[in-house]
Amino acid sequence: MTTFLVMDGNNLLYRIIKGKTYPKLTTSSGIPTGGVYGFLQSAHKLYAGLFPDYGIVVFDGGISSRRKALYPAYKEYVADPDQEDVREEFYTQKNFISVILGGLGIPTIEFAGREADDVILHIVHYLTKLEAGFTKIVVVSEDMDLCQCIQCSIPGKCEVELHRPVRDLVLDRRNLDEHLGYPQQYYKWYKSLVGKTREFDGIPGIGKKTAIALINEAHEKGKTLFELVSGRKGKRYDTLTAQINKFYIGLAVGDLFLEEFTEDERDIIFTAIRATGMTASQWQEDVKVMAHTLELHSIVSEWASWTKPFMDATRR
Repeated sequence: MTTFLVMDGNNLLYRIIKGKTYPKLTTSSGIPTGGVYGFLQSAHKLYAGLFPDYGIVVFDGGISSRRKALYPAYKEYVADPDQEDVREEFYTQKNFISVILGGLGIPTIEFAGREADDVILHIVHYLTKLEAGFTKIVVVSEDMDLCQCIQCSIPGKCEVELHRPVRDLVLDRRNLDEHLGYPQQYYKWYKSLVGKTREFDGIPGIGKKTAIALINEAHEKGKTLFELVSGRKGKRYDTLTAQINKFYIGLAVGDLFLEEFTEDERDIIFTAIRATGMTASQWQEDVKVMAHTLELHSIVSEWASWTKPFMDATRR
């Protein structure tokens, strides 16, 4: 089995910083390092537990212009002093993480104006079609939007899994329906109906239970949502019928498969994929020096054993 690991850098790093698991970690000069330490330890745990042959990290580079055009309120900026502190910590530590992981054979990708979810889906879709012997692709993120990657699975050839580390949950094409409560191909319906914070408001009066019931009924009857609710009496059905266009906008906003990439972006992605696992002894020394500079003492003191899972991957 050949495993490719794709980590959602933004999702993982923000959760580490917001979770305040390592809130007091700083260098003697005051540089915050809690996010760096937490991310590196998470990557180490993934490599030690999943034994991937290749790995890559994807960071957000901005907000999708396609989604903003469809829904102007999408990820609209709202001033929040607490969030500004988190953002500052994030960007301070993200660059350190990219350099250290690169030295461990794990490249990072970030495109201006591109969201990590879209890049990850593009990578997964490409890898499942690639005749390179990948039998498993593991996406690591708490963001359920990335369950759409599971649709790229090719039974008997290449399986895609979504690992949600905080919940210690692994989702794949076999258990996703049960987890969602409806057939997985309707995830975008669900998101469009109930909405998602900072992304899409959803349809007023439609909660989670109602959305799931509507989806399952539509699936069983082989109907579109519009066909299902047309003519039904009740405030929620009237509202949904009146806002059916908004529902379809929500579908497009939430669909990761609709984002298109330029030829140059594809070349960069494919170059990064080919570069995964490549490392050299001098890079190792550079990484160790940076870890020492950031005063990550527990990692530096066990350097040989700590780097072993990453080095094993480069030799497979």
